[in-house]
Amino acid sequence: MSIKNNSVATLNFATNPATISGSVLSPANVTTNFSNVVINTGTLAAGASTNVTLTTSYNVINSGNYYYTANVEVENDNNTNNNELTSLLQQIVLPDPFIVGGTTTACAGKDLTFTLSGSDVGVNYQLFKNDTAMSGVVSGTGSSIQFTGMAKSGVYVIIATDNATSCRSYMSANATITASPLWLGYNTNWNDPSNWCNNTIPATNANILISGSATYMPALPGNVTINNLELTEANKRIDLNGKKLTVNGKISGDGVLRGDSLASLEIIGNDYIGSLKMDQTTNGTTNSLANLTVNIGTGAAKDSITLGNALKLHGTLTVTNGTVVSNGQLTLVSNAAYTARVAALSSSADVKGNVVSQRYVPSIVRRYRMISPNTTSFSYNDLKDNIFVTGSGGATNGFDVSNPNSASIFTFQESTTGGRGWKAVTNINQTLAAGKGAIVYVRGDRTLPAPQWYTPPYVAQNAVTLDFIGTINKGNFSPAITYTNTGVVEDDGFNLVGNPYPSQIDWSLVTKSNLSPFFYVFDPSTNAYVAKSGSTQIASGQAIFVQATSASPSITFTESCKVANSPQYYFKTSNQPLTIKVVRDSINSDIAMLQFNSAASHGFNINEDALKFSNSSINMGFLVGGKQVQINTIPALSTVADTFTLFISAPSNSYQISFANFNDIPDSKGIFLRDIALNTLTNLRSNPVYSFNTSAVGGGTGNRFQLIITSQMGAVPVEFVSVKATQIAQTEDVNVTWVTATELNNEKFIVERSTDNKNFDAVGLVKGAGTSKTTNNYSFVDASAISAATANGSNKLYYRIRQVDFSGENKLSKTAVVELNKLNTTISEITVYPNPAKTYTEIHLGVNESLGKVVLYDIAGKKIQEHYEVSNKLTLDVSSLNSGIYFVKIGEHQTQKLVVE
Repeated sequence: MSIKNNSVATLNFATNPATISGSVLSPANVTTNFSNVVINTGTLAAGASTNVTLTTSYNVINSGNYYYTANVEVENDNNTNNNELTSLLQQIVLPDPFIVGGTTTACAGKDLTFTLSGSDVGVNYQLFKNDTAMSGVVSGTGSSIQFTGMAKSGVYVIIATDNATSCRSYMSANATITASPLWLGYNTNWNDPSNWCNNTIPATNANILISGSATYMPALPGNVTINNLELTEANKRIDLNGKKLTVNGKISGDGVLRGDSLASLEIIGNDYIGSLKMDQTTNGTTNSLANLTVNIGTGAAKDSITLGNALKLHGTLTVTNGTVVSNGQLTLVSNAAYTARVAALSSSADVKGNVVSQRYVPSIVRRYRMISPNTTSFSYNDLKDNIFVTGSGGATNGFDVSNPNSASIFTFQESTTGGRGWKAVTNINQTLAAGKGAIVYVRGDRTLPAPQWYTPPYVAQNAVTLDFIGTINKGNFSPAITYTNTGVVEDDGFNLVGNPYPSQIDWSLVTKSNLSPFFYVFDPSTNAYVAKSGSTQIASGQAIFVQATSASPSITFTESCKVANSPQYYFKTSNQPLTIKVVRDSINSDIAMLQFNSAASHGFNINEDALKFSNSSINMGFLVGGKQVQINTIPALSTVADTFTLFISAPSNSYQISFANFNDIPDSKGIFLRDIALNTLTNLRSNPVYSFNTSAVGGGTGNRFQLIITSQMGAVPVEFVSVKATQIAQTEDVNVTWVTATELNNEKFIVERSTDNKNFDAVGLVKGAGTSKTTNNYSFVDASAISAATANGSNKLYYRIRQVDFSGENKLSKTAVVELNKLNTTISEITVYPNPAKTYTEIHLGVNESLGKVVLYDIAGKKIQEHYEVSNKLTLDVSSLNSGIYFVKIGEHQTQKLVVE
């Protein structure tokens, strides 16, 4: 820039420095000021001029004329001489700006063309992506030019360079390209090539883009694995269609996933930041997943996925690495079929924010349930959203109002300080710590009408789902338990604890010290407590009783206790070796179990035998060493016979006792139930259900029953189904019949008769079936019945069957009694000859009378022949009859026995 001294005196810059500043005047969009320049050497005579260089870092983009102004201030004897100069600094020529044409989306691998709408001669152009050259240099032609290459994701730009000045210019528009398999959506079929750009179905681990104006959204045809998924607009989605989608990258955009209770989603990768949004069209269906698996890095804050809206999970949430942020959007669904769970969480995995953890309670009957919360900060007030909760003081203490405001929630205190036993919750805002339990009376949900939900006639309990809402319990829990020794082992040490996690756990994986190996749950379907042990699952939300056996007991629940197996019960029992169940009706019963452990001891052992937890109605179990136990553990069965005494305590009523699961008992063993009161022995292999009545002789208490397990090589009793004795019509003979259900090693039966039911004599012998698993019918005809009765002045006879096996052991059946009627006509008046007969027999009446009607019957009473108006003689043809005993009924006189050979 040139400046001139317009004053009359010479300017000495050494003593009077001149300050020069400059700014851009034109074009108007340029506003950057130049740095100040100070001239402090040399002189400038009046009227003389000098050049000054002003610099700036401003990057000139557009071609054109640029004008600058310079202000000169010179200090001279305290007088200021100001000059304002305007000059044309330089005319800069840049390539003309043109528009970059093309598309913002492209199919991966497809040729992509960028079009520059114009170009200048003398200018070179080049295509760049993310500052990397994607093409060679193309010289301007004065018209549009194009660049072509394979589509890759990135930001594309064309840079122009003036050959004369080397000035560079970016063309006025960039193109951001997403190179993915783009869904076109002519129908919902993922495997239809026409639904994808480039007419190609995406390969495994491809990036998927759902964008544009597609009419139909894709549905998965099977399990699919992809890399990144972009759902650009809110109306874009993928229907999982009951299949599993694995995403190895990210999910982005405003679209949603449409799920269902069978669909699964797996997200794997690093540095995932974003939200997961589900289709909310049908709550509980389209926003559902069976399983969600997340493995997204090291668990740092950036490695997280946030639920953007409601997600109903029906199976398992597995977080291997990273964090799932729920913020109240996640519901762990529980229903009659399943209960969702959160798998074990490692140190690099977490679930944050409130979760709704459900606990389904089936419709059984109005009874107590044992519960334990699996979320933090639980108070009993949380239950009021789902069920009626009553207690002392009613509304004053936050409870639902009822009459008489009886307590419906109890905790249990083992310590005798202040009284051992159940303690009513007195205020609805009381809390229950993780790992502890309570018992809650469930009447049904809050739709039940008043006053029937709290006063007779009561409305039936309906199914209800409890909600535990809060941050899920994570990590280790060691609830405090106590042991108070009163000297009564059946009462000491019982503590009510609970599963603290939103997942079932395996009892065998729980860390325990000075505890019995058994736990107890209350089964509302039977109104009885059930003892369990070993590798048995405890359901989510389930409380249990444990028994401390000595001082300093402890229990610790850890994440590693969680298991995927669904428990076979929620307050229900699972299969155990030889399960015995006594049943009054569908909602009142009790069970006991016999199990085997080679390391077990004979007699009672608190670490091997589960003490009986007393019920309010029916109680049944084994008597072992003077103790009532529900689970009797023995080392093994003996080689001869084992007898187990059962006790049953039940109110007067009709009952059935059933036996199941003989898997651990060899088939060669006999299993029998002896009813001491009725002196019966029942084969349980063929008849596993036995009915009895506690109002009958022997009652229903004490040691009325015995379970007998015998070896086939020893005495194996034959099971009698029935024994009967009846007088054969119109004869003086008695037919004795009996039926057996099964026989093992049975040699024979001896028929015994008595006239006084005390002294019995053998009157017949019938061969046994040996070994048989089918029903067998036997009979014996006593032809001397009348004479035996007459000789002893009695008209009653008593019969019993003595069963004898091949080893000589024997047992007796029940006794059958028959009352005899003596016939008026004597045998000598009528003759049947020959008898036994082979081809014929003749009947003669000794008096001058007609025989009248003559009928021939077989031993079963079936009519074989019939003759009318017979004189005093009749010949019967028996040649076609099978050998056996038959009876001839002659008019109104008598019946004679006929033997056909």
